[in-house]
Amino acid sequence: MAENATSFSQDPVPVSEVDFLLTAQVGVAWAGEGGEEPRLGWWRSDLASEFGGEDLFRRLLPSTWRWATLQGARAAAMRRDHEIRAHDHDPDRLLTLFNLGFEIDERVEERLQHLFFRRGIAINTAGAVFGARIHRYPGIFGDKGRSLFPLNPDSVLCALNSSRSRSDMQSLNPTIDFTVGDVNRLPIFQIENSSSILTTLEVAFEHHEKAREASVDFRCPGGSPWKYAERWGQIAVDRSEGAPLPPYEPEYDLEPPTDHLSFAFGVALSRFDPKGEGILDPAKDDLSHAFPDGILFLDGSLDANDHRDGLGQPAARMLHNAWSQHGATIALGGDLRAWLRLKFFGDVHKGMYENRPIHWPLSSEKKTFVAWINIHRWNERTLRGPPT
Repeated sequence: MAENATSFSQDPVPVSEVDFLLTAQVGVAWAGEGGEEPRLGWWRSDLASEFGGEDLFRRLLPSTWRWATLQGARAAAMRRDHEIRAHDHDPDRLLTLFNLGFEIDERVEERLQHLFFRRGIAINTAGAVFGARIHRYPGIFGDKGRSLFPLNPDSVLCALNSSRSRSDMQSLNPTIDFTVGDVNRLPIFQIENSSSILTTLEVAFEHHEKAREASVDFRCPGGSPWKYAERWGQIAVDRSEGAPLPPYEPEYDLEPPTDHLSFAFGVALSRFDPKGEGILDPAKDDLSHAFPDGILFLDGSLDANDHRDGLGQPAARMLHNAWSQHGATIALGGDLRAWLRLKFFGDVHKGMYENRPIHWPLSSEKKTFVAWINIHRWNERTLRGPPT
């Protein structure tokens, strides 16, 4: 389109259109990246992928890394857009998704700073049961994660999750697609002690996340009070006016025994700190407790008690201890080597990480020989030498 960009907008741009434009920019920026995860490759950046920019941003910005990667991809897209328009004799006259004239571009940046990276409340937009959840970390959002930004988020969150509001919402909109407009039609009422309710739930969820291996907050396996906390929270927001908060006496759901084997496996492959301090950074943390290069070699031709493969190294000590405690429950009559070769990936690891595994088994055709690797230790030299 070749027209003067400054004449594009005459009237103030509605906020809804600015939000739609921001969503489109972020979506196109993500799709246009090249790199390890093959997408369109319109610009030479690899920021919004697990083994590209994500790994760096996880370490630099542990609370907001997800959104930082998308903002970085957007910046890369804007830079490429500028480079292409620069070939024209009057670059500013060309209108693109990332160059819509000074007024609109300024509105977009103002909106980005005004709402993005602010803590709000997200509502579920699909499904027959309405619910709302607080943003755990500041970030960005799109039209599928519709968000509210009230001045008193604690009170509004509790009100929206009350049985009364849920019933009203599902009566006002008996479909499976809730909108912000539907929320604006709800009567909002005060729920006493809403701050205390939210604080209690946040503490319980933090405890839950520290025991969930796929979480960035993971420390070590353990029981979770979260299901109890959810039930308690529902009773708390539905109680009669003037009634005291119900006593909070958490009940813990026990972790499955496979969680302890998975943790020991992650320690051995240098993913986790053996003392429960969380995820390790291979670039700066001590990995002397783990297998060299994060590789565990298993030889299925050996007898169960013959440890001449990786299971005979000091790095496997925690694996043996975990198996001695939980092996009979996991695989009665089985042995650790066979379980790691044949069962661990499909039965535990792949599902735990929602089909985005961080440990990969490189195996022979019948899995007699398996080399487990940690993708965060993987580099161009990983497979040049034989496993030790």
